[in-house]
Parts: sequence; C-alpha cells; structure tokens
Amino acid sequence: MAGSGVAQISFQPTDISNGGDSVAKFQPGYRYHYGDNEFAYLKFDNGAAVASVAGGAVYWKNRVTGVVTSDKTDNQEGAAVPAGVAGIAQGVITDLNYAFFVTGGPYTVKLAAGDSNGAVGNKIFAPATDVDTTLRSEADSSVAAAEIPATEIGRQLAAGAADAALVLLNIPD
Repeated sequence: MAGSGVAQISFQPTDISNGGDSVAKFQPGYRYHYGDNEFAYLKFDNGAAVASVAGGAVYWKNRVTGVVTSDKTDNQEGAAVPAGVAGIAQGVITDLNYAFFVTGGPYTVKLAAGDSNGAVGNKIFAPATDVDTTLRSEADSSVAAAEIPATEIGRQLAAGAADAALVLLNIPD
C-alpha cells in the first residue's frame, strides 16, 4: 500500500456529494480516524464501468499506488478469490477520483441477495464469485466450502433489511 499508519483527522470525511476529488488532497493509501470509524483515502477506478454504490465493496486494483475498483474482475487478488476488499464506498465516486472509503467501525454494507439479510454475529466477507459490490453474510458454521478461508472483514451487528446490514468493519490493510 502507498501509505501506512492511522492519523486522527478533524474534518468529516463522509461528504462525497461531489463524486470525490479529481486531484489527491491527501496521501493515497493512508488511513484516518474520524469518530468511531476508520477511513482510507484511495483512488477509484470503475474498471469496466462498474459504478460504486453506497455500502458496496471496493477491491484492490493496485495496493502499491492506493487504487481500488468496484469491478471484481480487476481485483488484483482475482475475481474468483474471496479476498481483496480494500474498503466500503460511501456513495457514487466519479471514475478516477479520490475519496475516503470506510475500513473500520460500524457501517451499513450491501449484502448478496441470497443471504436473507444475514443475522447478528455473522461473518462478513467477499464472495468467491464475481458479484462486484455486494458482500456475503454467513454464520461461521455455514460458510460454503469454496469461500473458506475467506478473509473476514467484519461482523454483522444487527438484522439486515433490503439486502443491507449494519456491520462492525475491520478491513485489514
């Protein structure tokens, strides 16, 4: 990753109404604390025109330069690998812009449609299939064989609804 360490910031990194920054205003790859959450400032590349969505996963396209994508086929870990989640998008980011992505703390994420909105305590992880922005929610004992050992990126804090759930994120660097 381009940067390392976690710095406390005094401004709110959650306003992405402008689609992100066209020019980097912070060091790409660095993580920042604000309130109860941790954020990574990264460059977004939509790959094959796969738009980011609020609560949707983004994957590492290039860890060294701090570039992420919502197109799982461009995941440097591979599209069929249940790994490589870099963060969670806070909304629609303009292609090739920089923005803050959630990497830690409580946040609502998009779940795969077949997960029945998950359950409290479920493991949250990237799917083994190419489903772009959605994540999986499964009890430890029911994780599909193809998705073991999926990298856990959080635990579900509340029952979900409409294929989304509040999760305590802990996305590794």
